[in-house]
Amino acid sequence: MVRDYLLSHANYSARESPLNEYWETMDVLMTLKFHSMIELNEKDQYITTSAWVILVWEDHRLVWDPAEFGNVYSIEMNFDEVWSPKLFVTNALNYDGLTIFDSGRSSVIVSPHGWVTLSTPLILHTKCRISREYFPFDHQSCEVTVTPDSLRIRLSTAQGGAYLGNPEWALTNFTSTSYMFPIEDPLTGQVVANMSAAIFCLMIKRSPVHYIWNLIVPSTCLCLMALSTFLSPPDSGERLSLGVSMVLGLTVFQLLVADLVPIDGFQVPHLSTYLSVNFIMACLAVPISLWNINIVYGDTRMFLLKYAGPRNFFLETLPRVICAPTYSARIRELTEDGSEGMDVGKGNRITPETTLSRDEEDTDRKDWVGVEKINSGLSKIEKMKMERRVVAVAMDRLFVTLFAFGFLLVSGSTAWRLQQNPGESPYSERCDPSDPSSWL
Repeated sequence: MVRDYLLSHANYSARESPLNEYWETMDVLMTLKFHSMIELNEKDQYITTSAWVILVWEDHRLVWDPAEFGNVYSIEMNFDEVWSPKLFVTNALNYDGLTIFDSGRSSVIVSPHGWVTLSTPLILHTKCRISREYFPFDHQSCEVTVTPDSLRIRLSTAQGGAYLGNPEWALTNFTSTSYMFPIEDPLTGQVVANMSAAIFCLMIKRSPVHYIWNLIVPSTCLCLMALSTFLSPPDSGERLSLGVSMVLGLTVFQLLVADLVPIDGFQVPHLSTYLSVNFIMACLAVPISLWNINIVYGDTRMFLLKYAGPRNFFLETLPRVICAPTYSARIRELTEDGSEGMDVGKGNRITPETTLSRDEEDTDRKDWVGVEKINSGLSKIEKMKMERRVVAVAMDRLFVTLFAFGFLLVSGSTAWRLQQNPGESPYSERCDPSDPSSWL
């Protein structure tokens, strides 16, 4: 009976606005409750959520006396039977997501004093600008912006609530804000009107556990294994295949990161920088290993070793600094491990008289003299092979030290940069209700 009375006797029309005068405005209270986050597409930068929208406004034409209608204090009407404000999601991903209400899923409840409550569930596909700098320790801020189709409607918001139900993302804050933004004349630049709008912001943070164990830890292990190629013997035939395998493994992780993060010419994730530097070091390890193998298997004397200065540096000084066996140490090992009268060259024999006495080892000069005596008993080919192996091992130790220092430097730098994470998205200015200037 109440429904028939309102639609018939009160001459009510759903096509006509309750506002009679042009200067009148209508206040609409909007509440948005998020039930779940279905998807956050980081590459295409949009978020899909399911929510429940509730609108409350006053329509003075929908008024009745409950005492005259059997103490009926509320009635439910069809969506098409009452006037409702038209609202649009301005940051919707596509045209179909612009409108909020649908007659097939919306319900309207009217109270005796003309208060109308409209509620409907909906799936929102909205744009969400992703900040990828601190991936996977990042915080994101995704907003839903709603505006009416008329300047005479004033939106206000009520704190609804949010629940994500997502294993990767956790909710840190949810805010709702209404504001007025000016509309300017394109010719004069003067403000001609003010449009009402409402912003609902989801502030979320990622759980990094999955990426730590499935991306960071394996890539770090692959990089360390690539550097370990310098620890294998220079004449080993497997070090090249090991280095190439590590490079291929790091390439896979690079592709994974490139597929996850969005394309942005202004931001590079610190994790991508970390993986790129590790990838470069692993790539450099392959040609350096090839160079060292070429040193070991060379069949001529190295050019630099023909001169006293470079020879002393590469055979004695450099190996001693990086804790590698020196040329003189290898000669002494050769005599200590061999038996008396061991052959070291064509027609040459090393006897106890050619070894170093304990008195000669007291000074570097006597030590070098003793080594030269032993060295004179080696053939030219044996000397050349010994020198090349000493240089190759020294180069291996030198490069593994440099690469290890570089790895620690880039790891420490990446960890320090990730520690600078502000704990919020850089695009969350519009979500701060205490700063109205950021809404415009």
